[in-house]
Amino acid sequence: MMLDLTVKLNQVASIILPKNLPSGSVSSTPTFSTSSSDQALPTPDRQSHTKDILDYRQSTNDSDIVKDLAKTDSDVSTTVSSYLAVANTKMAFVCNDISGAVDRNAQALVNQILLNLTTTLDYSSGFTGDKSLESYNALLRYQILVSGACCGELIQDKKVALNVLSDFRLVNPDSLEWYEKTVGRLTPVQKSSDGSDIDLDIPTFFYSSHHQDPNSAYAVSPFVSVINSIYARKRIIEDLYRMMSINGYPRIKIKVLEETIMKYAPEEVKRGDQVKKQNYLQSYINVIQNAYSNVKSDQPLVFTDSYDVDVLETKGVLSLDITPIISILNSQNQTALKIVGTILGRGENGVNTASAETRVFLKNVEDLNSTVARLWSQALTFALRLSGSSSYVKVFFEKPSFNSEVEDAPKKVVNQSILQKDLSLGIITDDEYCLAMWGRLSLPNAPVLSGTGFLDSKGLTEVVNTPNDPKGQPDSYQRSGDPDSSNVSNDNNVK
Repeated sequence: MMLDLTVKLNQVASIILPKNLPSGSVSSTPTFSTSSSDQALPTPDRQSHTKDILDYRQSTNDSDIVKDLAKTDSDVSTTVSSYLAVANTKMAFVCNDISGAVDRNAQALVNQILLNLTTTLDYSSGFTGDKSLESYNALLRYQILVSGACCGELIQDKKVALNVLSDFRLVNPDSLEWYEKTVGRLTPVQKSSDGSDIDLDIPTFFYSSHHQDPNSAYAVSPFVSVINSIYARKRIIEDLYRMMSINGYPRIKIKVLEETIMKYAPEEVKRGDQVKKQNYLQSYINVIQNAYSNVKSDQPLVFTDSYDVDVLETKGVLSLDITPIISILNSQNQTALKIVGTILGRGENGVNTASAETRVFLKNVEDLNSTVARLWSQALTFALRLSGSSSYVKVFFEKPSFNSEVEDAPKKVVNQSILQKDLSLGIITDDEYCLAMWGRLSLPNAPVLSGTGFLDSKGLTEVVNTPNDPKGQPDSYQRSGDPDSSNVSNDNNVK
């Protein structure tokens, strides 16, 4: 029975690598075109202030609208920027073998793989853009926010070395079309900028979606739900601007005295018919209107007794209070954007509500980072196994926080105390302790502490001074005994 189980485990754990890797890149970028590769890329000329909201909304799909709002709308732009800033935490990884133990040799290989991907290896080709890990992660997070997924391709450069992955190219998720030629297996095809199809059913292409509908092959931006409320608010504000430009400010009122004008009219006009008199009067009105249409507020007015000048007041025209409507739309925007109200400048909730909003926002940021981590886990595991290892890579990010390092110090001290106790009892290994505390493995020459009981009862009585405990008051364990005698270690409560 044991032999059969071993055979089955070996079959499950077998890894089948591709026979050949694509030479160079397969995917395309949104800006590349074979017909205009020798021409400069066009500079974006958005002119968002000249666009009519309703027309743009009717002629553009959801994905393009979210991308446009991320650049032009104050709420969406602030939300995207806040997500990117808060999610910018340190990335770490751990390599485990099939049994789950830490594989130090694989850890060193992955470090070398990341070094190849994030540094320039071939300087003979000219200019190289930013390839830092921070830049990759920021772009992947941006892809998730505006498209609902992130994806990329590992690129082999045979000029550097065979089977050495030297670059990682991001692929626009919105350019993908999915096919299900066999049940349960989706394959991607990319639509290039010139309209051609690029088959991305290759082992070096990786895809990770964020809160995707399980019944759909296509990911959706988490901000699609904000489109209607944003455009409703913009429509109301635009209408308000129109009302204010027409009725919101005092205007000049000119009363033309027809009798006075006709009194000084030429004789041929006086003797003419009614049409001729009306034309003369209209021409006089046009002259007056043109003279006062561009008058400045500090400019003196000079006029004759043929017309009277006064100020037209528009009292009561803007008596409608739209504050409740705008407030409701702002709340809808905040809910759809999954953001804290304080970040958008609307921190009007109580302490409990604000605390709950902050916790939910930080959880959303963690989910954002976990989507990026899944993509890197796939890509780095493939690169590791390509080198002959059977281990796998698990990527993770430090938890985001609104607090500074000094403010988070008490929490870190408490967490460290708990982990040290588990380490002393042998519940966790030295590597697990270092990964939890510092995001790396333990030092090679460091003594092994797991299960040694180094943290005896005396160690529990040590006092750690924190900003909340400036005088170093003894903890509950010390208060249970005499701190100046050895009776503390013999106390049952300490044990």
